[in-house]
Amino acid sequence: MPLVTADISHEDVSEALLLAETERLLSCLEPTAFVPPTTDATPAPQSASTSPQSNSEKPVSRRGRRSWKASGMRNPSRDRLMVELSTLREQASTLEAELVLARRHRHALEQSNLLLMPAWGRIAKRQLRARQKAEDENKRLKTMVETQRMFVRQLQHTWHQWQAMASGSPYSQMFSKTVCLNANDIAILEMLVSELDVEYMRLDHVFRDAGLVRKKAEYEEGSNCVVKTRLGVNGRTPTSFLELSEIEVDPFEFQLFSRITWECVVMKSAQRNCVSYEDVKNQGHETHATKYRERHEHNGKVVFLDTLTVDRRYIENDRTTHVWRKITRDENNVVSNSFIVETGWIMLQNLAYPSSSSPTSVVSSSTTDLPTRSSYDSEGGTLTLTCVHVEPHVPHDAPPPLPDSDPLTQLVVTTFKDEFDEVNDMIENLLLDEAIAAQQDAMGSSNPTRLTAVV
Repeated sequence: MPLVTADISHEDVSEALLLAETERLLSCLEPTAFVPPTTDATPAPQSASTSPQSNSEKPVSRRGRRSWKASGMRNPSRDRLMVELSTLREQASTLEAELVLARRHRHALEQSNLLLMPAWGRIAKRQLRARQKAEDENKRLKTMVETQRMFVRQLQHTWHQWQAMASGSPYSQMFSKTVCLNANDIAILEMLVSELDVEYMRLDHVFRDAGLVRKKAEYEEGSNCVVKTRLGVNGRTPTSFLELSEIEVDPFEFQLFSRITWECVVMKSAQRNCVSYEDVKNQGHETHATKYRERHEHNGKVVFLDTLTVDRRYIENDRTTHVWRKITRDENNVVSNSFIVETGWIMLQNLAYPSSSSPTSVVSSSTTDLPTRSSYDSEGGTLTLTCVHVEPHVPHDAPPPLPDSDPLTQLVVTTFKDEFDEVNDMIENLLLDEAIAAQQDAMGSSNPTRLTAVV
């Protein structure tokens, strides 16, 4: 009987010791307990000794606690917490990498927006001025119609009389006659066409002398007009010419902007009293040659200018270049007996922020120090660089006049600026129409497409 009692007491004592050991281990658990060990040291293998002292010792962990594996017990809560901790660490590492990429992409977008916002502001102001002008003109016309409604018959009669008088004017007969190409005009056009490739090869040199490469690197918008001097054809006599340069950023996609620009140039030529020289279309690239006559007024005199012009477009992977040569003369020498030789270059360069998934290194083009399009996204604006040389000449080897004092040069420059602004307005209106149409298509489609205008 006493022997049985001794056995029961020994079992109670073992259970109590086990519970006490469990409570002590749970109280020692800390978050750092789940950190995987950083040391490369491996626990020493247990001795193979069978001495009673070594058998009685219990395995102890590196922190001085009893090893769960050695004791044959597992803690499900501890295993679950360790798995959760490992998962959270992996997710934190992934989110941190995504955050770095998102910040880089946001920084690129902010830089692109800072560059294109002034262009959008300029377009908005120009459109607002055009709208206000149209509204004022509409109000004026309504007031005029309301006021003069009772005099319609009289106005019609006066109009018919004015038309009859205008048809008999010698100036109207001169202006209404058909423009035609003679043998001399065709020879001049062929000469101008043969010079286009040579002028295209001078593009890099001309832009560098005009300071457009530096302005492009700084995205500095603006225009400039200066008088420069260079040696003539004989290499001895200096000649003066007028240089017009301009740089502008437009927030429209490069390919669309290039196509619309060429269409507007051809459209503007078709609006004049002109005749086209069709033989140049078979000489490669996209070439347009015309002769046209325009009526102007200078100091109260009516002046008719005959112009022979050739324009060619060079399309490359990363840019589009327009080169033109033009000769303008006063048909009746009303203003001056000189004639004007004009050479112009317009380069359209893709302007997009670097892609976050592609290298951002800049590769120089073969002819200009400008970045190629290979390391950029397809979205972005378009950079337009323009340079025009206007040089007056006189026949019979007479000394040429100075461009800033020659009246014909001043008339040609004024006409060029007006035509340039008119073509820019045509381009801008067509691009805005394209952007609005694309936005409407995107809103009505289940798979929205990218807008052509970059906001």
